Amino acid sequence: MNNQAVCSQFAMSGWFLQQALKDISHEESLKPTATGKTINWLVGHLADARNGSLALLGGEAAWPDAELAAYKRGSESLAPAQALPLEELARRFFSVQEALLRRVAAITPEQAAQKAAFSPTGNPDETVGSLLATLAFHEVYHLGQVGMMRRLVGKPRVI
Repeated sequence: MNNQAVCSQFAMSGWFLQQALKDISHEESLKPTATGKTINWLVGHLADARNGSLALLGGEAAWPDAELAAYKRGSESLAPAQALPLEELARRFFSVQEALLRRVAAITPEQAAQKAAFSPTGNPDETVGSLLATLAFHEVYHLGQVGMMRRLVGKPRVI
């Protein structure tokens, strides 16, 4: 695993999300797309994934896992009344940024080669290193969706 590359990906994801949310209101974040997902759900999903990533790396989760249950993979679309404020979801995402980057940077080659606790892709040979690369890709995938949804609510592109 290339620690610097994975850290760079997580850092770039943070930068992009910060830019993408600059002028998005909570109400705009709730505008559904054909998939039923919203910017609000995506940001909550990414915050939840980062919290899980931090815990995976031996850090203490920043909040109890159940607090963002509505934003987990496979969850149903949220009714607007169930959605947490966009500002709160973004705060959670960014609150674990530095700890996540520190933990990823500190992973030894031996730790990266260890079998991962789970594999979102069903890879029986998933290692901590390959899982982190997948989680970084996961963020980029969903941030692309945020970028498209931003355009759907009438905002200009970020980059």
